[in-house]
Amino acid sequence: MSIVSNTISKFITESPVEHITAASVIYKAMEVDSTISEDQLYQLLNNIIENLINNKKMDSKLRAKLKKIPNQVNS
Repeated sequence: MSIVSNTISKFITESPVEHITAASVIYKAMEVDSTISEDQLYQLLNNIIENLINNKKMDSKLRAKLKKIPNQVNS
């Protein structure tokens, strides 16, 4: 699971904000582990996003974008 987590975190922190969507984050996770369950993936995404949002050094545009992702996944 840590490989998936690292991949998602790296993608979010290194990609342009415009490229970060719920679909792109899920795609990155599925590239690494196509057998991850929906519940595991959703929990992992929420944990990663919450940790990144709490980072005081994070760009405000990225923080705002990340706050939208859990709602996009639940839709």
